[in-house]
Amino acid sequence: MTPLSDDMTRVLNELLEIRNWTFHNPQSRMVAAKEIAEKNVPDKLKESVKIVPQLNPVIIEKVDKYELIILASLIIHVEKRIEQFEAIIKNMKSDYQEMYNCIEDKPLLMTSHGLSSKVQYIERTITRSLIGDQTDIAQISMAIQKSKYDGTEEAFKEWSVSLKK
Repeated sequence: MTPLSDDMTRVLNELLEIRNWTFHNPQSRMVAAKEIAEKNVPDKLKESVKIVPQLNPVIIEKVDKYELIILASLIIHVEKRIEQFEAIIKNMKSDYQEMYNCIEDKPLLMTSHGLSSKVQYIERTITRSLIGDQTDIAQISMAIQKSKYDGTEEAFKEWSVSLKK
């Protein structure tokens, strides 16, 4: 397989960092809040002020309004993620073509230009819903990755979102 480019490695590492951050979000938010509080203490009071993280009660913020600038920042964020995922898909297609090229007796597809050994991709426009096969595929794929899916009917029922309607 062709090694990943530096750009692709950087994108995948960034997404991995985001994934890891989400798993440790409460701890990192508490440490960040303490850091910000300490930085906001005036220099002349730093020796006499001690910042202690609030562990109890836990404050749960329920947002009822957003400033318009938040929406704009989300659009910018999503556009960046779309670019990253498009780069990942392009890289995956290249890897898939390499794997396909290694198959000796592979079936060839008839195209308008004749027989082709190039992997063909068909794009379909769909409406994604929260419940359905694609969600179940994602759920079961994650369970497989976590070694929590053994192929039994019980495991399928546990991980299938469609069955929980």
